[in-house]
Amino acid sequence: MSAPLTRLAAAEAKSAAARARLDRDVSELQARLDPKLVARSAVAQGQALLDDVRTDQRHQAVAAAAATVIAAWLFRRPLRRLFRPKHRVYATPRTSSNESTDR
Repeated sequence: MSAPLTRLAAAEAKSAAARARLDRDVSELQARLDPKLVARSAVAQGQALLDDVRTDQRHQAVAAAAATVIAAWLFRRPLRRLFRPKHRVYATPRTSSNESTDR
C-alpha cells in the first residue's frame, strides 16, 4: 500500500511544480504586457525610426548613389542588352541580273 501513496505523493509534487511554473510564466507575461512598458517600447521604436529618417534626410545624395549602384548591379544584364549596339541588316545591293528582271 505504500507504493500507491508514493506514486500519489510524486504526482502531487509534479503537479505543484507545474503549477509553480505556470504561475511564474503568467506573472512574466503580465509584466511584459504591462501597458506602460508596451507604450514605452513603442515610443522607443518610433524614436529610433525617426532618427533613421533624419539621418537619411541628411545623407540623401549618398543614399541615392548607393541605391543607383545597387540597382545598376542588379539589372546589369538587361542594361547591357539595352545599350549594346544593335546589329544592323543592310539591304543587298542590286546586281545587273536583278535589274534585268525588273524591267
